[in-house]
Amino acid sequence: MKKFIKYIAALSICVIAIMALLDFIYTNVYEKSNPRNKIQYILNLKPRKIDYIFLGSSRVANTIVTDEIIKASNKTAINLGIEGAVLSDNLLQLKLLLNNGIVAEKIFLQVDDQYENLEKSAIAKADAIPFIHNSIIKEHLKEEIEDFSKMYHIPFYRYMVTDYKVGFRELFFSITDKKPKVNLDNGFSAKKGNHELETIILPKIIAKNNSVLEKIRLLCDQNNIELVLFCAPFCSNTQNIDYVDKLQIKLPKMQNYSRVINDSLFFNCDHLNVDGAMYFTKLFIEKNRLNANIR
Repeated sequence: MKKFIKYIAALSICVIAIMALLDFIYTNVYEKSNPRNKIQYILNLKPRKIDYIFLGSSRVANTIVTDEIIKASNKTAINLGIEGAVLSDNLLQLKLLLNNGIVAEKIFLQVDDQYENLEKSAIAKADAIPFIHNSIIKEHLKEEIEDFSKMYHIPFYRYMVTDYKVGFRELFFSITDKKPKVNLDNGFSAKKGNHELETIILPKIIAKNNSVLEKIRLLCDQNNIELVLFCAPFCSNTQNIDYVDKLQIKLPKMQNYSRVINDSLFFNCDHLNVDGAMYFTKLFIEKNRLNANIR
């Protein structure tokens, strides 16, 4: 019996040691490698001014052609939209930007039916997870992740449960310095072609408020940043599109672009293709008077 207990104890120590070693290797690689996602990119930013920052989900990443904004305005701009992100992720991005000494003139935040969503997304449990010991990320994820204590204290546990995003495959790409598909310096992710415009359904009713959006608004106010809300286009095959009108009543200053694009310019029902993104970006520049020649 004693031999068995000693064997189990020795085995447990070996497993813990291996997990601690793997945790050290993974974390060290992600901290020192070139950024492959937008959370890493933000963490590597040095203090500077970025005039226009675009935050949101893929409906920003695939929609705002940042180079066109820069060309028209003669100002700096970046598209930090993340596929799958919710407002809570955008709040984390904003916290990290401010913590890294980034000064912004305007933040353009895309808002749609995610106004109903106060939940965490996979982004919060993946892209940010290697940097869980960063004080900003730690405090943010404490409120977002149910098993945060396990992720924080058990070596390598966080990498096991987020293997789909920051597992061995991503580690290998980081070690070999494989470039990401998106140019992180501008952040625009082009969608090519036209897929079938399947029906999407927006909510029929709207929440009284969204506490995460209010936190974003407060942070912007405290740092003298103008927050501009906008809703990106939807295709004509969208049910309950009047939800956006209700949202605009709730958020009177929100710019409503939900019905401004022809279906031929969509990749799918809620994402523009590259031609649509170019068309919309030019429309956005005009609407927001971002053209340096008309100021």
